[in-house]
Formats: sequence, structure tokens, C-alpha cells
Amino acid sequence: MEEIKTRIKDILVNEIEVNLEAAIQNANLKNNMQNSYEHISLFDDAGMDSLMLVDLISSLEIEFELDLQLQDFENLKTIEDLALMVTQKLSKNV
Repeated sequence: MEEIKTRIKDILVNEIEVNLEAAIQNANLKNNMQNSYEHISLFDDAGMDSLMLVDLISSLEIEFELDLQLQDFENLKTIEDLALMVTQKLSKNV
């Protein structure tokens, strides 16, 4: 799953243009603790909006050769959640 997290992180930074360093700082200030990028909130800490989510879905579909729906993302909050969902979808495709 670490490879999947890394690939998702690369998509967020390079294609969606999420500033993960700033997101981690935001999360650390709010939670008064040290967070890693896997545990930041995609929407609250990273500042993603609905258009960025559509771009993310498209990029993930291409990167992992998956068919994703908006509903797949309803309960996802962190990169960790996202990596788990992608891992589960990939295991169903095998």
C-alpha cells in the first residue's frame, strides 16, 4: 500500500497541485500534533474543492486503470482512506 500512497501523493502534488507541505502545517496547527501526509484531510487541510476532486478521480482512473465513481469518495477524508479504497478496488480487479 505504500507504493499506492506514493503514487497518490505524486498525483496530488504534480497534477492537482495540492501544496502538501502547507496542508501538513495546517493539520499540525489544528490538531496540535505532528501529522504525516497520509493523515491530512484532503478537503479541510489540503483545500481541495469539488473541481479538484473531479480532476483527482480522472487522474486516479488513468494511473490505476480503475473505473471510479463520485460515490466512491463520499466517506474518504484522508490520503490513507484514499489509498485503502484504491487498494480494495485493485484487488477486486485481479
